[in-house]
Amino acid sequence: MWLGVALIQYLIYILFYQRFVQDKIINFLDLCSVSNISVFILMDNLYGYYMHGRSPHGTADVNMKEMMTNLERESNQKIGTRGLQPNSDDQTFIIRVDKAFRSQYELLLKNYQNRILTRLTKKGDEHECEILLASYRNLNEFLCAFINQSLPTYSYSIRPRVFLEKILNCELRFRNTPISQEQTESIFYIDLDRNFTKTLFAGYENSLFIWNTATFLFIDYFAMNYVLAAIITYFLNLIAGKLRVSLGQRNLSKKTLIPKNFLV
Repeated sequence: MWLGVALIQYLIYILFYQRFVQDKIINFLDLCSVSNISVFILMDNLYGYYMHGRSPHGTADVNMKEMMTNLERESNQKIGTRGLQPNSDDQTFIIRVDKAFRSQYELLLKNYQNRILTRLTKKGDEHECEILLASYRNLNEFLCAFINQSLPTYSYSIRPRVFLEKILNCELRFRNTPISQEQTESIFYIDLDRNFTKTLFAGYENSLFIWNTATFLFIDYFAMNYVLAAIITYFLNLIAGKLRVSLGQRNLSKKTLIPKNFLV
């Protein structure tokens, strides 16, 4: 019964809700573009994801009338596209950065984090606040310059994933690609399969489904009461969701200098 209900819910959500009601992932990318905000995520030392949210209108500081006009012009294809490349709509990428970029990024990030710790011990010090904002601005400007390919030392190339890479869901090194080039140049792989959702709670539906199923079967086996098992499974899933939201807001607030009260 549990598997049947879960399967029906999954099919309704994928085949109907996402297609005809709303797709929250697409809405998130639209929000990034309208807000003129790009998202740079490193899941590992040299591996991560990039969501290109630069507005094709050039700025997000507009009133409601100008926003509607801009969206109307975009729908009529009277302005550029939202993609990272010219005449492209590709906004999401799997990235593999080189060691030189990672070292510079780590240097700026540690400086920023150290300033955060210093500010916590010297609350109310305007000078420390200015230094903190300057370190944050340096990190942000470095990432912007990297994406704009304005830093010859930290270049990158963009390419789609080949068929085998899509099947295996991994990135491969080809014989005609020199190892020295891979070590000195970052690569952006066009992500058409939304692999970046692995960084979101929405990307763990299968794992959460297995966990909920195992919890339900475990409790039902020992309690011999499927109603109790369903109730406990529901509340454990609810707690996990609340915990993920709380930890996510704390992490986002720490890395963006936005107070948690302003996060919705």
